Amino acid sequence: MEKKILIIDEKPPIAINKVLTRKDLYTVYLELNKIGEESKLFGEASTLRQYIDQINLAIASLDCFKRLKPIEDSYHLPTALRDYYSILYEGDDIESIALIASIIRNGGIVKHEANTSTWQEGKIFTIERNDYGKEIKTVIFDATAIYDLEYSGSSYRILDIPPIRRYENFYINNCPEMNLSRACMNNPAKELNFDVLLCDLNIKNKKAFLLTYKNQKNAISKIIEDRYGNSSNICMGHYNNVRGKNDFVESDLMLAYGMNYLGDEFYLAKAMALEISLKNMEFTREHKARISKDDDLNRIMCSDMFCDLVQSILRTKLRRNTKDVVQFYSFIPYCEIIAMLKDYFVDCNIMDWYPDSFYKQYHDNGSRTKKPTNVKFANLLERRFSNLNSQGAMSISKMEVKDALGYTCQNTFANHLNSEYVKCKLQQLGVTVGHHNLIKINNEEMTEQ
Repeated sequence: MEKKILIIDEKPPIAINKVLTRKDLYTVYLELNKIGEESKLFGEASTLRQYIDQINLAIASLDCFKRLKPIEDSYHLPTALRDYYSILYEGDDIESIALIASIIRNGGIVKHEANTSTWQEGKIFTIERNDYGKEIKTVIFDATAIYDLEYSGSSYRILDIPPIRRYENFYINNCPEMNLSRACMNNPAKELNFDVLLCDLNIKNKKAFLLTYKNQKNAISKIIEDRYGNSSNICMGHYNNVRGKNDFVESDLMLAYGMNYLGDEFYLAKAMALEISLKNMEFTREHKARISKDDDLNRIMCSDMFCDLVQSILRTKLRRNTKDVVQFYSFIPYCEIIAMLKDYFVDCNIMDWYPDSFYKQYHDNGSRTKKPTNVKFANLLERRFSNLNSQGAMSISKMEVKDALGYTCQNTFANHLNSEYVKCKLQQLGVTVGHHNLIKINNEEMTEQ
């Protein structure tokens, strides 16, 4: 019976951005060398070896530009050669030969060492795209499709269904002022003690889901075991490995420790796979976030991280359509992602969150300078205002703060006073900001009056 329609539950692979290394090129080349002249596949194997030589030559000739152009856009890996290679090759990375074919046909994105034109051992990203509607009419069930730029182009028609669920029980607590990228967390000079964050969260008796990077998982698991023993209700997961899992469905608290930013080259490759023209391929850092100088590429980055994050959040108790409160703690420096979370989780509660001791540790590690910081500002406020009992009103002039902390620039002082962390600390202490003074009024005296 002829198939009329294909139905896919959950998003299938659309933009194919996989990684090939120079070692992979060399390994495939050596395996192809084993195919002798007596084999019917000798000619096809020789052709592929020549293409690999051209890839290596193209990489060596690249300057600072990351794009590797296609070598032969009509090339397709012969089925007989692919099948023979799968028998011949005894390693685990059997798909390398198919990725090489993709690079021959489509080109790729090459990763360089920072500030040099040296090719970094690691990475060529493929830039291929699957078109599911080309052969047969296809329906894909994907709750984040409207936010996912992989569905861009004329091949897809997105049905925008009005939301039927409300998330009044979902609380998003986000700390936007910390950079917990992979590079930062792998830097020994900026090493953070996760145990401090555990104390701030106070999650001993809670069913929690902790999501982090793969290379952080074992160390964090050891810290949790040392603090809480084997009786902990905390479940660990790492990015790119929780989709479809039900291990966290009892969790009413989730911590996303870090952001799943997959690297500049990955997003460049995705943009090219989606045939999105980029005006600028440079990246920079702004407000703790890695961003592109191209607006379209920023949208791709935020779309990708958002969709991945939603899939992880929906592994928690929210999956059961429960009315129980679910708390989500994060370190998201992208306001665009926060806006998308607010839009997706209708009626959810979003607030700034500062894990106090962990936040201070982060800033102590990040800067050894004697210059005033918003953390030093907050510490001074705590010392001056936290011991107010029945003394009535207490105040400190802005000039006193500036002198005590050594501010020499009015703009820096104003920026720290208006930072979200200091404003949060002022609210905790019950301090209001006047024209010249910071003022706290004792609540008991106000009640008596």
